[in-house]
Amino acid sequence: MSGEQINYCDIHQSEFVAIENGENEMEKRRLCLKCLANGHKRKVILIKDQIKNVQDIKSQFNSDRQKQIKGNLQYITELIEKISQLKDFYITQIKKIDELGEIWKQKIQIMGDSSIEQVNKQEENNQEQFLCFVNQLQNIQIQELSQNQIDIENQLLLLKEPEVLQDCIQIVKKVQFDTKIINIETQEKDQKLKLNIFCEEHKNQRVILFDLGKVDTQLKRLACLQCIDKKSSQNYQTVNFVHLKWNKIITKRQENMERNLRTLDLKVNSINKDIYSIQESIKQSFEQNHQKLDINYNQYKKDVEQSTCQMKIKWQQLSKEEILKIVEEISNTEEEQIYRDPLLQKYVNQEELVNQIIKENLLYLQACQLAQISKLNNPLLQNQIFDEITTLIQKTNSNLNNVFRTGVNSTQIQKEVQTKGQINNQNFTYKLMRESSVKEEQLCRAMAFNKDCSIVLVGCNDQIQVYEFRQERLKKNKDLKEHGGNVVALSFMKKSNQFISGSEGDGLIIIWSLNPNNEWLISEKLIEHSAGIRCLILNDNEDLIVSCDLDDTIFFWVKQQQQNQWILQQTINKQSVCALSINQQQNKLILCGQDDQILILEFQKSNKIWVAKQKVSKKGIRICFIEDNLFTIQTYQNEILEVYEMKNKSKFTKTKDVQVLRGQQEECPLFPQQYIKSKCLLVSKNCQYVNIIKIKENGEFITQQSIEFQSSKLYGCMSDDAQYLITWDNVSKEIQIRKHQEL
Repeated sequence: MSGEQINYCDIHQSEFVAIENGENEMEKRRLCLKCLANGHKRKVILIKDQIKNVQDIKSQFNSDRQKQIKGNLQYITELIEKISQLKDFYITQIKKIDELGEIWKQKIQIMGDSSIEQVNKQEENNQEQFLCFVNQLQNIQIQELSQNQIDIENQLLLLKEPEVLQDCIQIVKKVQFDTKIINIETQEKDQKLKLNIFCEEHKNQRVILFDLGKVDTQLKRLACLQCIDKKSSQNYQTVNFVHLKWNKIITKRQENMERNLRTLDLKVNSINKDIYSIQESIKQSFEQNHQKLDINYNQYKKDVEQSTCQMKIKWQQLSKEEILKIVEEISNTEEEQIYRDPLLQKYVNQEELVNQIIKENLLYLQACQLAQISKLNNPLLQNQIFDEITTLIQKTNSNLNNVFRTGVNSTQIQKEVQTKGQINNQNFTYKLMRESSVKEEQLCRAMAFNKDCSIVLVGCNDQIQVYEFRQERLKKNKDLKEHGGNVVALSFMKKSNQFISGSEGDGLIIIWSLNPNNEWLISEKLIEHSAGIRCLILNDNEDLIVSCDLDDTIFFWVKQQQQNQWILQQTINKQSVCALSINQQQNKLILCGQDDQILILEFQKSNKIWVAKQKVSKKGIRICFIEDNLFTIQTYQNEILEVYEMKNKSKFTKTKDVQVLRGQQEECPLFPQQYIKSKCLLVSKNCQYVNIIKIKENGEFITQQSIEFQSSKLYGCMSDDAQYLITWDNVSKEIQIRKHQEL
């Protein structure tokens, strides 16, 4: 068994809490709470009970270990004292040996000197006596030296095995050393989270299970271990499982709230900046007009005052010419005009100036309003605002004419509003048809409508689910199980009752045909791919299939009409292809991948092969031809949809950027870009958004609708007539259909 501990039961991916003994003692099965809830309770040994036994053993072991350590400490203290005594003994004995050695040395010196002296004295005697004397002297010295040697040997023997050393050896033998290591994890993981909630039926039992079934049953939502003896359920989950799941839910909710908060914060800041800019601009405009009004009004007032002063001059002060002028004016002026304001024309000019300034101010406010509306990245809201403005102007048309008289032409304002408000020729949205949704827990990576939208295909893991789509309801007809891996590509043929499927697991491309009994049968398998399929497309003539695999190879399949079968015509190497598209003339092919390069291929009719014509350094994840010489690319995790165009039959170059919504989550592949030529609509997924973009005749790209999902693991497609949009995401876990709806 490896060092990694197995914590899961043999059936479910849950932590095991019990062991079930089989008929053979060697056969043991690990069981979790789900297993116990499903009735596995024959010869069950609860891990909880086993852990209690281990805890008791460990407690006893710790107690014995403490006693052992305490005794060892006493022996070691005694040993330290004995070693100190042994040290003193050795020091004393070494001194004695040194003293004996010194004495022996002195004796040898004395004996040597004495021997020499006696020998000298005996040299005078005869030789025979001399030799006898020498032998006796040697015997005496040898006996004395031997006695001294014995004394030293005895001292050394004492150093070798003294009594204190024997005592130390005996003490060391008494010290106990236990080399066993016990490392037992005695805490259950389920005990990391204990609820202070007890079972209503079994009062002393803590709640450890939750029933997560969606259908309201007679089972209790909160249950203890004894509850499962009475009622088993597949829906019971542990406290830890529910706690972890709830934490994930809370985390996602917080992420969504924070993302929405950041989005709203950006919008509020943008609006505040726009309001401040409008306020400053209006303020400057008003100040200029105010100054202009004051200047002209003051001049007019000055003229009135001057004219009044002239009229008030006394007749006695008038000259003859001035009197004649007055008489002439009275004589030749009609009665109804004689009292007219002499500065009437200046008054009219001043009034027209005032009205003109009022008009300019109001029209400037209108222009600011239109400019602000045009900044909104929401076509639906724009159209609603323009409609309300138009209705308001129509209702107040007569009032405006009365107020401004000759100043403001409301018809002209209405015309300007209508002209600037035409974002699209038609206003529409894609509305979710809740009644058409189908719950599907498994991952659905590919979808396709047939030409009349009567059949829907869904690639659900390694199966192809066939649905009938009648009266806008999905009804499953059959599951096609032929692929050995996840189905990631589906494409209906329009000229025949056939469709193509590709799998990223087995690398198979399968051609399916519908027989007269409405059964889908395999008509052909294309098995040249050595790795799984990443993406594939079918041309409009339905005689060319281009497929890309995970082994960085592009395959070109051509249909032989006479043999009615597909053959491999050409292969090209290209790293990590994740999307491809072919133009309407079917002579250009574009591919993008994770190698940060867009590859543009052209078909050479002379030798009937595809050759590389251009490379563009760009990391794209979705790509689509709009026209023969125009394509779009959604760059990886970017708010920009880039538009490339070929002009003068040269190379493709980027001509514009289109702002689209993206979101904050990581991008996922698949869900290819799709252009519906009949409606001039581009469907482009970008993280958790599906952007539906209207392409106008003047080449302008207008985002008509941005549908936000709660996950970037989002897959789908649009029907060929643009009536329906089908999707699946791993948060709702539903196959959802949205319908085109005019506003």
